[in-house]
Amino acid sequence: MTARLPLWYNSGSLQEMSTAEIVQWQRRAIKEYADSPSVVLTVGSGNIGTTMADTRFKSSTATQQNSSHATPGDLGTVTTNFNKIVQTVTNPSVTGDTNNRLFPVYYDGSGTIASMSEADFADTFIKPAIVLMCASSEAVAGDYGGTYAIGTATSLSNHTNVSSTAVFTDTSADISEYVEGSIGTSGSEQTHSETVNNYYLHRRDGVAVTPDRNVIVADGDGNLNELAASTMAGYLQEYIKDLAASDDTASGHNIRFNINGSGDTRGTAMVDQKFNGTTIINRFVGGDDYRSQRMPSGSLATTTTYNFKCNRE
Repeated sequence: MTARLPLWYNSGSLQEMSTAEIVQWQRRAIKEYADSPSVVLTVGSGNIGTTMADTRFKSSTATQQNSSHATPGDLGTVTTNFNKIVQTVTNPSVTGDTNNRLFPVYYDGSGTIASMSEADFADTFIKPAIVLMCASSEAVAGDYGGTYAIGTATSLSNHTNVSSTAVFTDTSADISEYVEGSIGTSGSEQTHSETVNNYYLHRRDGVAVTPDRNVIVADGDGNLNELAASTMAGYLQEYIKDLAASDDTASGHNIRFNINGSGDTRGTAMVDQKFNGTTIINRFVGGDDYRSQRMPSGSLATTTTYNFKCNRE
């Protein structure tokens, strides 16, 4: 159960792949996963366990007196909750290694040609691929293939939009609407709002990878043959989908997404903002009608930041 150096044919002789050549196969695994992920996010009635609150101020209740303006109370708050990201995990079946000859061959410690075990295959190709997919930065275009990110528009470069429905909307008070003439009778409130940002879910597109070297496998009689790249790609897809979904072949590499939990942030942070000041506005209607109301003012300040994250569990 360790990473191996697969063999390839080099002008009729067997040679160990370089680290760079093995990474090509790891990135091919990512591409295969991007084409058919096993951990899928959609937009609907969310189940990833975090409710995001959009908050904004509204006016205080209005005061009304017959001889002077009374001091109004505190601003009110309007809260809208969002929990729209749905995570679905499908645990696929994999081709079983019935004769211990399914996976590529390598030189063992004594120089003997041996076939990788299922655990070796995961350690050599699959686990490193998932580490690339869940890293804090995309080293090579496509390393995040099949994973997700947040953006502030319905399109995001190198991604496919999951839904035109926002997973979070940050609204604020529309302070231009809070004016003297809109102050109502005693106990009335005002709530004027505008959208600051919408946040949308996107899936990272895969990038095609053609490895320079083909792996070698042994048949039931021990004969060595070059494995077709398409067949190897099929095994990679089966096993990376399986490990991303479950612990069938190795632990600590299941891909899961969350808000403000463990892992690395993907895309734009989602922020809830409110105005940071208040202003008391007075209105004299006439006669014995004096009205006052506290209104939101100032500038927008961040109340809460929500980070969408990719994590290996």
